[in-house]
Amino acid sequence: MHGEVVNGKLYIFGGYNINKLPKYTPTTRASVYDPAANTWTWIANLPHTPNGSGFGGITHEGLTTDGTDIYLAGGYTSNLDGTGQIFGTKQVWRYNMASNTYTFLPDLPEALAAGQLKYLNGKIHYIGGANLSRADVAVHYALDLNNLAAGWKALAPLLNPRNHPGSAVYGGKIYFIGGSHYQDDAAIAQKTLEVYDESTDTWTRLADMPVERDHISSAVVVMGDRILVLGGETSHNVKSKLVSAYSPATNTWTELTPLPVTKAAGVAAVLNGNIHYTGGNFSKINYKGIPSVVLSSQAPPTTTSLVSASGENTFNAGRNLKKPVIYPNPIQKQLNIRFPNTYKGHFSFTIADQAGKTYNLGEVKIQPGGSNINIDISRFLLLPGVYFLRVKSYIRSDEMKLIIQ
Repeated sequence: MHGEVVNGKLYIFGGYNINKLPKYTPTTRASVYDPAANTWTWIANLPHTPNGSGFGGITHEGLTTDGTDIYLAGGYTSNLDGTGQIFGTKQVWRYNMASNTYTFLPDLPEALAAGQLKYLNGKIHYIGGANLSRADVAVHYALDLNNLAAGWKALAPLLNPRNHPGSAVYGGKIYFIGGSHYQDDAAIAQKTLEVYDESTDTWTRLADMPVERDHISSAVVVMGDRILVLGGETSHNVKSKLVSAYSPATNTWTELTPLPVTKAAGVAAVLNGNIHYTGGNFSKINYKGIPSVVLSSQAPPTTTSLVSASGENTFNAGRNLKKPVIYPNPIQKQLNIRFPNTYKGHFSFTIADQAGKTYNLGEVKIQPGGSNINIDISRFLLLPGVYFLRVKSYIRSDEMKLIIQ
């Protein structure tokens, strides 16, 4: 299935109807998740044709959002009697959240599926995937949402055509990640990362993923200054726990804390500072968390002793510090932390109360040379008392006593 986040909520569309297995038949179902209420709500059924009583819908579609509407293009539709699937369609639809309705948009130039759809500067781009014969394609089409009458226009094709990839928009460019050559038992997962520059209409190869994966169509998210790839298949039906982070600034990959179980073909999303992973191959279970520990050949994280709440470890511009310090302490709504000049990299922040309940504050990149970090914690409505701030990176873990007035 596929999903997009709009206005802090996660919208999920299509997938397979498990009640019709072993026949693989798309579902018309769509729903929205509200993280504040921790609830799912059904929204209008998908409009794709063919459809009829108890069948229709889409899977393997491209999906994207402009922040107001959600767009669906291509994908596997139901067959005429609702007992199987057709491996491609030209259909393109726009879902409007305010009216809970779908509007038909200009068809793709050809029937496609298992590719990617991305919104960039007023246009939606359909890239890669496979054709109706399930052969890999390098196609790249764009539709100007302000000039629908002009239809889809061909742009620079991919350097490495592949199906079931993932993608992300970061810094005004489209990153096209992984995927596979061929399908099912013949699938060969790919490590390839390409980036598209709209200003020059060109694709450029970047550093390969550490481990090849496909079935990551809606499992790539942007968090901070990194692009994260969650789960996926390393070969046919071999699912993965991997969470890989790409840094565009350095063109490097890092392996983060893995998922708690192997997952593929589900939806990843960033909601309120947490990464959520929902659904996937035959699973209703949803997970959330903040991957922070890097899995590598480096030494595992170590835990230091508590820093006094009175701030006994005084500091001078970070030069004399050995551990982070909270100042002032006690605090009210603003958490201020001073880091030693030896600390650098990505750190996750959590607060725990004395009963063990935790509150995720998110992840911050610490620059070397001594950094001051300021975090607003008022949204958690924490009661006065003693808490513990936990700061973790891939090489260290610190815990500090914290008093909230």
